Amino acid sequence: NTRPDATPETPAEGSPAAFYNSLAPSYDGMVDVERRVAQAGRLVEALRQRFAPMPPRGIDLGCGTGAYTCALAAAGYTAAGLDIAADMLVQARANTRRLGLQATYACGTLEDLPAPFEPGQAGLVLCLGNTLPHLVEPGALQRACRGLAALLERRGLAVIQVLNYDRILERRERVVSVDRDEHAAFVRFYDFLPDGLVRFNLLRTTWDGREGRPEPLRSVTLRACRRADLEDAARQAGLTTVCCAGDLALNPFDPAASETLLMALRPAVAAAEA
Repeated sequence: NTRPDATPETPAEGSPAAFYNSLAPSYDGMVDVERRVAQAGRLVEALRQRFAPMPPRGIDLGCGTGAYTCALAAAGYTAAGLDIAADMLVQARANTRRLGLQATYACGTLEDLPAPFEPGQAGLVLCLGNTLPHLVEPGALQRACRGLAALLERRGLAVIQVLNYDRILERRERVVSVDRDEHAAFVRFYDFLPDGLVRFNLLRTTWDGREGRPEPLRSVTLRACRRADLEDAARQAGLTTVCCAGDLALNPFDPAASETLLMALRPAVAAAEA
């Protein structure tokens, strides 16, 4: 069970929490939450079919507005979500109620895992949508992976996903995506910084008739996680990679072509017994 939510402190300007709090009111329009919940449901079902039944507790780390948490709940898991941005969790709870589902949510950081959850209880832990690159401090990725591993039941499964930074860094690809709906356009792009860091920028322009009104540029610093970085951090946490895919359909990962990198991980002892 999650501990009762504490009142979160006001996040520092420029921090991931402040960045995503500022996006919360418009985030679901930017990512199309209805489509993401359906997409998330397909992934959860594919994981269940490929990796056999898992215990019924599921945790969504970096849950944002709750698309994957809702998918876990819809699939019959006792679902919980964790996010660093309190305002995103307001949207997550509203989405969960609107869809007629039940889930619990807590505000916290990946580096504090397994808190606020009970260790050793989760059958499925998701950390998707490029959450891990927000861990920019040295050793933060390794600490988060150890905490993630501690959440898992002996034969549980963890699934992590990032953008394909092997390709992004090799090609110096600045544009992440350009999306538009009837009310706004969203342009997401990178600035490449020293020491493996990138600045993720979001430019939102709202539309009033024919006139576009750009909002102030929002930015947050990320650490580009290559495949080797994730494999090393997982191995140090006692996790073994059982699947390396390039998309949510679990097609094989291609370093030169895949948009994303998705890794399914199990405790090394359980993987050796399988």
